[in-house]
Amino acid sequence: MQSPETTIDAALQILKASDFYTQPTGLLFDLIVKRHTDGKPVDSMAILGHLFEKGMVETIGGPAFVSECFTACPSPTKTQVVYYANQVLKASKRRQIVAIASEMAHAALKGSDETDDWRDAVLPVMRKADAAILDGSVEEVIPVKQVVIEYSEKFEQGLQQNLDPAVATGIKGVDDLLDGGLRREYYLIGGRQGHGKTLLTMQFAGALANAGRRGLVVGYEMTAMQILMRDIARESNIPLSHVMGRQTLEGQHEFMKLARTLGRVGQEWDVYYTESPYLTLESVASHARTLHRQKPLDFLVIDYLQLVPLQKGGKARPDEMLVALSNQVERLRKELGCTLIAPVQLQDEGKIRDARGILDAPQVFIRIEMEEVESEDTGEMSAGDNGFLKFLKNRFGGSNKACPVYRNGQYQRFEDRERQEKQEQQNRFKSTRMRKDF
Repeated sequence: MQSPETTIDAALQILKASDFYTQPTGLLFDLIVKRHTDGKPVDSMAILGHLFEKGMVETIGGPAFVSECFTACPSPTKTQVVYYANQVLKASKRRQIVAIASEMAHAALKGSDETDDWRDAVLPVMRKADAAILDGSVEEVIPVKQVVIEYSEKFEQGLQQNLDPAVATGIKGVDDLLDGGLRREYYLIGGRQGHGKTLLTMQFAGALANAGRRGLVVGYEMTAMQILMRDIARESNIPLSHVMGRQTLEGQHEFMKLARTLGRVGQEWDVYYTESPYLTLESVASHARTLHRQKPLDFLVIDYLQLVPLQKGGKARPDEMLVALSNQVERLRKELGCTLIAPVQLQDEGKIRDARGILDAPQVFIRIEMEEVESEDTGEMSAGDNGFLKFLKNRFGGSNKACPVYRNGQYQRFEDRERQEKQEQQNRFKSTRMRKDF
């Protein structure tokens, strides 16, 4: 009220009327802001005149309350207002969390009016807690001047080529099409059953983990142990059957390679796993936000989208729900500013099962297409090891381009077909030479 031109805008960037502990204080704050916005005076006499006119003097606490607020801080400065506004905001956040905690405890004990399941009762309250904690911490409107300053600082530090550093996947053709590798975007990976969508997803996640990125892997199809064994096979170049104990390790050298890889992964990878088949997207978001508050989360893996449990009571068709789910995980990715990798099941004709319009959300969509081979024993057709990664959507303009790959199931990774063909050629040359020598 004393210095409206310099203090009201500063306070508005931090507070709203509901942040004050008492209702009269919140009403007074709201009244001052509205009158100032309308170009009307906000000194104590003008405020009291308006209150008398509207019959709100007693509601707000009487003339003495307005006078006390006006004289509480002589000659206030913008710095003082910002400091005390932040104190009010902190107290408001604590009160919100206390109220939400009480609500959560009641929901856990009593359940909701619609169901006795405490999980269904607590999840909405958990979402409310996340909203309360994150409210005000993210700038929704950012002036271009601020973006220019941030970019200039990075440029001056010599990071102009590293604003969004790419992480190489290890598959040369893929890295070429992605202009260097993976960035903080949404990668949707489509594949038919048995074509390797989880294998490619975990290979991408392993590349990010090796680059020092912090991640959360949500596994609906495999347990954390099953995922880790495949990671170890890929990272150590030891056959998966040996890592899983189905066959014995070949000598001391394989044992040492396994031990070194386990030690490196355990010490250097900053990755977390969930393996509950009942984890809803709300719970995934809650876990991701909790990790992100402790330390920024760099990547999120959801394996795979069709296995995310649907909310109870949903009336939408499955295809609509899957599209909505894809949009929701993209919003979560934007909120966290991380890389998102999510496989999706394809039908036999190569279309995304149960979904139309799902490609709107991801920045990159990769479809795995493997050759079909006939089994010598049963005569049935199954996926072979040679195939293509087709980029049906790519932010770098490489859409409808394909990368030939070889699926190395022994070491749980996709490789460049060219490398595999060279290796097979070398093996044939060695075999021919051995026959000639013989």
